[in-house]
Amino acid sequence: DARVVWFRYPFELTEMPSAAPLLYSRRTGMYMFDLYINGRPLAMHTNITVPGTYVVGFSWTVPLDRLHQGRNALHLRMVADASPQGVPRFYLGNAGEVRVRVDTWRLLQADIYMIFGFAFGMIGLLSLAIWPFERNPTLLWYGATGVGFGLVTLLWHITRRSDVAGLVAVVTFLRFFAFITPIVILQLRMSGRRWLLAEAFLWALLLVASALMVEPGPVRTMVWNVCTIGYPAF
Repeated sequence: DARVVWFRYPFELTEMPSAAPLLYSRRTGMYMFDLYINGRPLAMHTNITVPGTYVVGFSWTVPLDRLHQGRNALHLRMVADASPQGVPRFYLGNAGEVRVRVDTWRLLQADIYMIFGFAFGMIGLLSLAIWPFERNPTLLWYGATGVGFGLVTLLWHITRRSDVAGLVAVVTFLRFFAFITPIVILQLRMSGRRWLLAEAFLWALLLVASALMVEPGPVRTMVWNVCTIGYPAF
């Protein structure tokens, strides 16, 4: 269930900056939000889709006329679900210095997924290209897994700002967790253990969990949290 929450962030300026500073909030868990500096609107975002899926964050240039020396206040009105997303963090400072933080976070939380997706996709294609000559079932499985991960990553990149929130949630879930199922099966087969019932159970679990991600609410939150803990433990 979506909830409306207000946050107030007081901060002090011992002296006025010489240039417009940059305000940055990294990974967010909000559907939409309104941002105010000293009672005046700074930014409004109403199409963030699924909480937690827009991982890069947001940044805004703060006009100097919105600030004053001494005590200032940032107010945030956000609409989010009840999942444990935490309180959004904000960073205000010199535009050049904050931009380094923005770019670093974008690399670690967004670009790296595309890099890994591209790399695994290329390895998968290479494995599939070699397979007609080797005819190794493990090689075929590895190739299909790599290509699948690459395609899911590409689909996530295309749809992460989509208005179809259910689609975004499912694709985001698959990007995080779907790669684990075929990798586990691959490792089992490489060790000579072809447990068909166990493999079918893993695929069924993935399909059910993906279907439960369509509708927002406590079930989606529970599935996400259980998989976050359960998959690494498995």
